Order: sequence, then structure tokens, then C-alpha cells
Amino acid sequence: MAFTIYAVSDYSGETAERVARSATGQFPDNDFNIIMVPAASNKSRLEKVIERAKLDEAVIFYTLVRPELREFFGRETGMAGLNALDVLGPALDTLDHMTGNAPVMQPGPITRMDTEYFDWIDAIQFTVKHDDGAEPEDIADADIVLVGVSRTGKTPLSIYLAYRGWKVANVPIVYGLPYPKELFQVKSEHIIGLSINPRKLHEIRARRLTMMASFSDSQYADPTHILKEIRYSQELMRRLKCRVIDVTGKAVEETAQEIITGLADLEEPLV
Repeated sequence: MAFTIYAVSDYSGETAERVARSATGQFPDNDFNIIMVPAASNKSRLEKVIERAKLDEAVIFYTLVRPELREFFGRETGMAGLNALDVLGPALDTLDHMTGNAPVMQPGPITRMDTEYFDWIDAIQFTVKHDDGAEPEDIADADIVLVGVSRTGKTPLSIYLAYRGWKVANVPIVYGLPYPKELFQVKSEHIIGLSINPRKLHEIRARRLTMMASFSDSQYADPTHILKEIRYSQELMRRLKCRVIDVTGKAVEETAQEIITGLADLEEPLV
């Protein structure tokens, strides 16, 4: 059983996530799924977070700068019976008392609210624009290009990486269909191939079919067709000479960290 933690912030969520990871590292016998919820900068979004966290039976680590949001979120999570840890509030109150100066109440590091902030926004916009093979003509501008067959988690992984400041494009590999020629204009170290165990992929697709009654592709969850798809994708990855990561049974953040760690020769964006 994996325990769920929400890292909620009115900025990127990076601070709350790091605290959560440091804490969970002290519990090596347990599995944790840490979900980042950035840009939670109004009460409506925070209410939706609470609703989702109740369904997931999640614990919440949050960093909210504005006092009215901190007060609101602390009160509402308590009323909802959720365990929520205010990571930033006590530190702000302590420094307020020490210095005699009120904090500026501006989400995110002040030094990042100019060029770096807009770079972060650009990364998110680029990633959304290049989801699922869209606009392949400029994927060479991406920091990371994900390739893989359907249901290998390309889109959620792309969004997760984008919120960390990476410009990501993801390209689906469909058996029998040509792949974008622009892939071969991207440096191989920027391309990540996503592989998955065929049996696991069959389980995922079969489960998805039960949720999509109108979906009529009879080959989508066919084991024989799945094997052909995977072999087709493996051949492409060999031609691209890209790094391949097996995503079977992995959480999004685990795969993302593996990708980032492997990009040691690239400068990691600040977000």
C-alpha cells in the first residue's frame, strides 16, 4: 500500500515536496506517492485540493505565503479531518517576530519573479503545446523529448517535469504509423524512451477499455498487437540511440527523478 502526500503551494510546490521527501526518507519500509499541487493561489483551488485529498486519504504538506490563504486552508483541512502540515507559516512568523518586519507575502523566491519566473511559465506553455505529438516541427527546442506507446504516462510525466522548469515534448509511437522525422533532429541525450512490461500494459489498457464504452479499437488491448507496438517502439528507440527507462510500476515523480538525474550534462532549470 502506498501512502499519498499532497505538496501544495501557491508557487511551484518544490519546497513542500522537498520537505515531504526528506520526511518520507526516514520510513524506508513504506511506499509514498507525492503529488505536487502548484499555483494553489485562491480559495476555490484549495477547496478542490481538499476534496481530492479526502478521496485519496492523503496527508498534506503546504507552503502558502498569504496569511488569509494559510488561515483558510488550515481551518478547512481541519474541518475535513485531514492531516495537514503548514511547512512555511511557522518560519515566517518566527522571522517576523525576530526582525520586526512583516514578510512581503509574495509567493516564490523574490529573485525568481522576473526572468526565471517567465522561463518557468514558458516551460509549461511549451509542454502543453507539444503534448501527444502536437506541433513536432520545433521539438528540437525541447529540453526533453519523451517517446513511448500509449499509456506509458507521457503526458503526466511531461507536466510534472514542466512544473520543474523543463520544456518537454512527448511523442506517441503508434504501430504502423510513421513517426515525426523531426525526432532525428533532436540530440539523442535529450530523448527519453519509455518502455513498459507488455502484461502490465495489457492490464492498463483493458482497464481503460472498461471505462470507455464508446472506444471501438479492438486492437488497443489485444496482447499480440501490444507486443507488435512495443517491438516497433524498441526499434525506433534503437535508431534514436536514446536512453530508455522502464516505467512499469513506477510513480510519475520516481520516473521524473530518474530522468533528471541522468541529464547530468544539462543545466537544470531553476523553478
